[in-house]
Amino acid sequence: MLLVVLAVVVSLVVLAVAAVALIARDLAGDLEREDVFGGLTEDERPEQEPTEALDLLVLGSDGREGAGEAYETGENADVAGERADTTLLVHISADRESARVVSLPRDSWVALPSCRGTDGAQLPARQGQLNAAFLEGGLPCAVRTVESLTGVRIDHTAVVDFAGFRDMVDALGGVPVCLDEPFRPRMAGVDLPAGRSVLQGPEALEFVRARYGVGDGTDTDRIERQKQVIASMLDRALSRQLLVRPDRLVRFLSAATRNLRVDKDLDLRELAVSLRGIDLSQVALTTVPLDPDPGPEFAEGGELFGRLAWDEPAAQALFAELRADRAPAPPAPAPATSSDPSAVPAEPAPTASAATAAETACR
Repeated sequence: MLLVVLAVVVSLVVLAVAAVALIARDLAGDLEREDVFGGLTEDERPEQEPTEALDLLVLGSDGREGAGEAYETGENADVAGERADTTLLVHISADRESARVVSLPRDSWVALPSCRGTDGAQLPARQGQLNAAFLEGGLPCAVRTVESLTGVRIDHTAVVDFAGFRDMVDALGGVPVCLDEPFRPRMAGVDLPAGRSVLQGPEALEFVRARYGVGDGTDTDRIERQKQVIASMLDRALSRQLLVRPDRLVRFLSAATRNLRVDKDLDLRELAVSLRGIDLSQVALTTVPLDPDPGPEFAEGGELFGRLAWDEPAAQALFAELRADRAPAPPAPAPATSSDPSAVPAEPAPTASAATAAETACR
């Protein structure tokens, strides 16, 4: 069950643009805080890079407690605890003029480091699914895992749940999506026609969670839907429609903070002010590079079928760019004399503004 958890970043940007410091102060009391980094030893963590860039680990929780009980049906009836159904590495540049959002699929098959479990026992280093780290060891283990895989030192964390995402969409008055074909997944209460639809909170939640009967049924298909909804949320949150409606703005910010769990040192107002220079065109949305041919064990019928393998050289090159706070290199143009019709330049990472423009063309 996927959540579009960049909504927390949306709320921070809205705070900065709207200059509602008083609202931010009042709503910050709704935040649930956790000592995420206290149990992590320095010798296990990446060194702090010599830049003022910020790196946040943003997770979408599929926990079934509280509002999540409404989703405890069918195959989910016996799910206990909470998994990181969405994992985003959010890099904010040192000059606070751009951001890169890297999705790390929950089904990634990776090297999980040793860390302390939620029961206090030490978990051994092992191969496993990425979201097992959060399930078995909570936020500290999730941080330890992402840091060990990427070499990026995490500065802050945020977790949002089902209710948070749903309520933020409703506070925005819904989010528009543009579909090339009808969206009729199995085991999901949503049926959308081709073309433009405006999704309310419950529909948007089903749209980003649906897995069966749509696309190839993998995590990567759901991530593409996440990106579309993220772009719509960013556009609506930063539009005059929200900023000139104080009632809607307060509802949105309240929904964001009321269902948000952050590390104990995150200063919401300070971060919001630092983000005021970021334009939609400077928010790049991407997914960690995946191995297109990871081996027979990942093929249908293999023991790791349904899991995803990273393209390690490409992934590590991406993480090196983040650590150095370096913008991605522009795609190399195809040779003019190439006779291969498939030799075309690689497309740059989509931006929130590009996705919004695509939605506008759908109207």
